[in-house]
Amino acid sequence: MTIPATLFSTKSLGLYLQIAGAGAFLAGVALSLQHVGIAICFLTGAAAFFAGKKLKAS
Repeated sequence: MTIPATLFSTKSLGLYLQIAGAGAFLAGVALSLQHVGIAICFLTGAAAFFAGKKLKAS
């Protein structure tokens, strides 16, 4: 099974990554930084948001 190249463009992939990152970031904010797992969610959400933003821009 082959996947067409147009199905996963960097702009749409960047958008989805940015949305997922924003969701993880907001989950971390809502749950605070009291536990290590929540802090990891907070930080990786921020990283995913900015990685998605960079992918969407390219």
